[in-house]
Amino acid sequence: MHQTSADPTMPEANPAPPLSDEAPLTLDGMREQVKGRIRTDDAFGNALLSEAIEVLLADDMATAKSVLFDYIDATIGFEELSRQADLTAASLRDMFSPAGDPRAADLFRVIGLLQQSQGIRLEVSTAA
Repeated sequence: MHQTSADPTMPEANPAPPLSDEAPLTLDGMREQVKGRIRTDDAFGNALLSEAIEVLLADDMATAKSVLFDYIDATIGFEELSRQADLTAASLRDMFSPAGDPRAADLFRVIGLLQQSQGIRLEVSTAA
């Protein structure tokens, strides 16, 4: 049988990375990392809140609710937000759950309270 040398134009197959003793990152683990970063990095938290509003305006309610849920949990918390919004914490959690269907008035009240609690002001601008 004839052996050929490796074709220099073909990339070599990358070996699989070594297995780690650490458990793979789960969705819950990733969410906890994001919330930890929100708590320690104001610029990251502000950018995440801004992104949540952008995807909301782009009609991606599922992503917006998920990001807002984590943002609320990492910042003001559902209990404090419920006092300020005059809504129960359970109804707020439901609002931002995957099956939640928040009323516009409640959603904009929450966004206003989040801005106020974080000392920021989001602005909307047009893009070409």
